[in-house]
Amino acid sequence: GYAFDLTAMCIIFLLCPLISLLSLSIVIIASSRAADPRSAQQFSAVVIVPIVAILIGQFSGLFTLTPLVAVVGAAIIAVVILFTLRWGVALFDRETILTRWK
Repeated sequence: GYAFDLTAMCIIFLLCPLISLLSLSIVIIASSRAADPRSAQQFSAVVIVPIVAILIGQFSGLFTLTPLVAVVGAAIIAVVILFTLRWGVALFDRETILTRWK
């Protein structure tokens, strides 16, 4: 069936885990820089906007994800994850977050 074509498998097994990891690392950065939990949550919600834009473009027929585009996108996201994880690890200070947030 259509649900098990190569593009769907690339999206499910490559892009979804990488986008989840990227979102997590961005949320860690947002939490480290925010003054309170609400502002961290609001900033983290903005992370979803590009993902929703890609989905809307795919559903509306603006562009079509192919296996090649999915693999190239996964490679780009993996590189971005490396930088955001390093940045997040450098910024994260649990004690500061616990004492600063009210």
